[in-house]
Amino acid sequence: MKLVLDEKADAGVLRLCAYEQFIERHPEAVGELRILDRRDNVDVACVHSTDLYPGFTMAVTELISPEAARRATLALLSMPPTERGARWTIPTNYKSVDALLEAIRVGPSEKLRATMLNELIDDYLTWMLVIALLILGLLFHGWRAEVLARRQGERIRELMEQKMAQASRLASMQRAASLTQISSIFAHELRQPLTSASLYAEGLARQIRRGSADPDRMAKIADRIADETQRASEIVERVRAYAKGRRLERSVLSAADVMQSAVRLWRGQSMRDFPLWVLVPKSAAHISANAFELELVFVNLLKNAAEAAQAAWAADKSSGKPQPVNLTKAPEVLVGSGPLVAFTAEVIGSSVVFMVADSGKPLSDEELVRIEAGSSQPQAGSSQKSNGLGLGLAIVRSIVEACFGAITFGRTGLNPRLTGLAVRVALPLVSTSQSGRAQTDNSIPVPHEPAAESAQSLPKDPKDPSK
Repeated sequence: MKLVLDEKADAGVLRLCAYEQFIERHPEAVGELRILDRRDNVDVACVHSTDLYPGFTMAVTELISPEAARRATLALLSMPPTERGARWTIPTNYKSVDALLEAIRVGPSEKLRATMLNELIDDYLTWMLVIALLILGLLFHGWRAEVLARRQGERIRELMEQKMAQASRLASMQRAASLTQISSIFAHELRQPLTSASLYAEGLARQIRRGSADPDRMAKIADRIADETQRASEIVERVRAYAKGRRLERSVLSAADVMQSAVRLWRGQSMRDFPLWVLVPKSAAHISANAFELELVFVNLLKNAAEAAQAAWAADKSSGKPQPVNLTKAPEVLVGSGPLVAFTAEVIGSSVVFMVADSGKPLSDEELVRIEAGSSQPQAGSSQKSNGLGLGLAIVRSIVEACFGAITFGRTGLNPRLTGLAVRVALPLVSTSQSGRAQTDNSIPVPHEPAAESAQSLPKDPKDPSK
């Protein structure tokens, strides 16, 4: 206080009530001193600038008996308060003292003041290293995961590009393989209208040269030439549309007419003398498809069946194996030996099921599974033929499935000579009036002997397929 009054100090710190005691002794200093941040408390008569904490504390050691400690406590509590309200009491809360000691780092908290970075490192070095390693591991893992994800993405993109390129090549090979079949069909289809038109033109020219031409008759011949030319133009346009990949329109077709057309085209491909047994439904059965595409399907299946039957017969003949003889009641073509192909159709439920079977070598279950897989996921060069691409059945499946049909591969018990592959093509039946399964005795067997090939082998009138 004296230092502040002598202007040797700017401020001083006093204990509680020391200011009032000094003023009592030196009243002249009232105007010369000022309390900073003055606080008033109704319970304490002395002014103060800080929070209040317990003052003098009376404590006993273990050497003092409990009775002496009790008497001392009672004596202190019975003392009257001072003029300024100070009195003895029992302390109940020292949290403020603990907080103060921790804040100023004295007493029990004095060690905290001396805590330095090196002490923290010494005490927690292991945990710090573990945490640092975890952080580094997480950072490395994130970087590694990003690199792997980028590589995986690039790999997937490369695989997708390879898959697309492979699909494009496969589509091109399928198109090339189908064009081979289309060329044969195109040549056979186009031969008839061109031959007819040529014959009509020759007859017309002969009549003109003779000078016996009748105008009405010449007009009829010219109309027939125009009709045949128009038919040839339609055939060319149909083949061009299919070759360019344009979708062909479907129409309602008779199952018997489809079989007749397919057999006619197949016979035109150097197969006129091959034994064929045809079994058409007795009742009218109609399907919704494109005639040109179905012709491609069945010509392909008939061609494969004939090749398999011919190869098996040649192998048995060269090995001297006895040929089977069927003594059951059946058409003549089913009795005896030699290669044989059967082309049948029957109504089963709501579907028309066509079947092409041959007398080729018996196939095991593994071979049937391989054929099924090859038709679903063809691979270039997977054909067992020396000149095949392995794409014929894939083309057949794609056309059948486009008509909402299904194709299966198995065996048949229709005749003991039909020991080879049996391919079944099921197409939805359009007319529901003729439902139910057509049994063998309700179907018309039409044998096609090499020496008995004739126009009566299959129905000629599309309006009456039961002939």
